[in-house]
Amino acid sequence: MELVLLEKVSNLGDIGARVRVRPGYARNYLLPRRMAVLATPENVARIEAERQDLERRQAEIRALAEAQREKLEGLVLDIEAQAGPEGRLFGSIGTHDIVDAVTRQIALTIHRRDVLLPQGSIREVGESTVLITLHPDVKATVTVRVRAA
Repeated sequence: MELVLLEKVSNLGDIGARVRVRPGYARNYLLPRRMAVLATPENVARIEAERQDLERRQAEIRALAEAQREKLEGLVLDIEAQAGPEGRLFGSIGTHDIVDAVTRQIALTIHRRDVLLPQGSIREVGESTVLITLHPDVKATVTVRVRAA
């Protein structure tokens, strides 16, 4: 399925790029989120006419993401969890827990899908590094310190 992107999409392309994707990805992700439109001649002409407006809007979104990154960069989140004597958690710390800690500590709203846990869920007491994607070009690194409750 051929689409024209309305915004920058990671690992796919920039604004106005014509891309070929699988139909399910287009129907279930890109089109419902208004990240792309079908590559019909009318849509291509319309996107070219509106390209400057789309790029300006994306620049505003990126500037907002940069401001959020400044708040997040170097942040240390303290999370308490039940743990055994060896330091292994009864359960795990996942993206939902990290989003709650960010919201509680600095009153910044982020989404679960934006939190990347490189080694999977946190299952032990100690410090871990977490990557938060605020925009395809803007990422922040946060330290999560898990303590036994």
